[in-house]
Amino acid sequence: MSKTTYAFKLDDDLKFDLENVCEELGITLPVFFTMAAKKLVRERKLEIDLSEKDDYFYSEENITRLLKAKEQIEKTGGTVHEVL
Repeated sequence: MSKTTYAFKLDDDLKFDLENVCEELGITLPVFFTMAAKKLVRERKLEIDLSEKDDYFYSEENITRLLKAKEQIEKTGGTVHEVL
């Protein structure tokens, strides 16, 4: 599949903020724009949510599970395992 270069203008502040957000998420601007383009073509709509609030780790279910595990470890002392 061949690739095409596309140039467009962004406000300097917006570009700076966008680069920072992408860096925090571990993606580059080209990756972000490719993700957005593929989603738009596939779904004919653009709803991209990259927020951490949707991360399972921060879900109420997982926090409850982690707190129970912490309580159990504090009661029993836990078991030390070697890292594989």
